[in-house]
Amino acid sequence: MNKPKILIIDDDEKIRRSIGRHLTREGYDFEEAENGKQGLEIVTRFNPEVILLDVMMPVMNGHETCQILRREYNYLVFYIIMLSAKAKHEDRALGLNIGADEYITKPFEVNDLLDKIKLGLHFCQIKKMVNIDPLTGVYNRSFFNDYISQELVRCNRYLGNLTMMLLEINDFQQSATSGTGQENNKVIVEMAHLLKQQIRQSDFLIRWGEKLFVIVLSATEIEGSQVLADKLLKAFSTYTKTRSGRLAINIGVAEVRCDENDLFRRVEEALNMARNKGNNQVVFN
Repeated sequence: MNKPKILIIDDDEKIRRSIGRHLTREGYDFEEAENGKQGLEIVTRFNPEVILLDVMMPVMNGHETCQILRREYNYLVFYIIMLSAKAKHEDRALGLNIGADEYITKPFEVNDLLDKIKLGLHFCQIKKMVNIDPLTGVYNRSFFNDYISQELVRCNRYLGNLTMMLLEINDFQQSATSGTGQENNKVIVEMAHLLKQQIRQSDFLIRWGEKLFVIVLSATEIEGSQVLADKLLKAFSTYTKTRSGRLAINIGVAEVRCDENDLFRRVEEALNMARNKGNNQVVFN
């Protein structure tokens, strides 16, 4: 079972160590950052559910960090607990208005902080249910719609790269009425697990349709996606040797250029070309 993930962003090493000891006792997984800029670099890779965010920090303070988190990372589900020595009502109001979910003044009671963390984890669990495919446990279209628009804005703003894969499972019965519905679901679940094992932590796996998956590779050029495509075909080949019956995949790949519609049109075209070439083919568009 995966441990809940907590990110501590605070320039005070003693506070980070103290909080970290309590998080360890509670069975949580956590990472640390000493300023907001460093924290933002960790967020996508670590994907925390609760972020403990100090306000007064060098390089990038908590207010600026919170605003960026809500503006550019809102496709992720996380609960922000702002920590500050500023105890005035207007300070608390400012923190909550710019995107914090909770505001705790320093010095704080450890049990109070742990209670707020548990509340945040419960909040994230409920919210994630909206964005998760119930069969496979990976993201669904609802998540994709929120994520891709923000990711494309960030990609264009920072002149980054974004590549998308559309993967289709072929050659197995799709109809649940044919008596193979349970077996089909088993294959889909196993494929989702296989794909999750191959992608990076910074990539996103989405179930797009009954036998379709989307993989979004952030900060990746089309050439870089070749590495993942090769890994997927190799892992799939190993997987098919462990089961009876026919099974195949095809993959279409495209790098972002202009907008979401153009990207998806080109990745669909790539998948169609892969289908026309036969089974277990990859086409880059």
